[in-house]
Amino acid sequence: MVDIVGEIAAEFQQNLAAEKKKTLTERVEEALDIIRPAIQGDGGDVVLDGINEERGLVFLKLQGACSGCPSSQMTLKSGIERIIMEKVPEIVEVITIS
Repeated sequence: MVDIVGEIAAEFQQNLAAEKKKTLTERVEEALDIIRPAIQGDGGDVVLDGINEERGLVFLKLQGACSGCPSSQMTLKSGIERIIMEKVPEIVEVITIS
């Protein structure tokens, strides 16, 4: 008889190990890839400019329609920052730069 629970646990451990091997930048980029389609659909874009790993800060540039949009800070804090912090717990704040 096949130990299905054991196989599932082993697969979970392999996936967890693979995630830990990803760099912080890779994980932040993956989170941004979730967000980008919606932003690009509104004529804008978001680009990762840098990460301060010691302080848990992500620096982003908003481009296109987002760069001058009055609601860009609302989008940043209630959308982009929330998703990045959810997907990458080491991040404590997302900051836009011009």
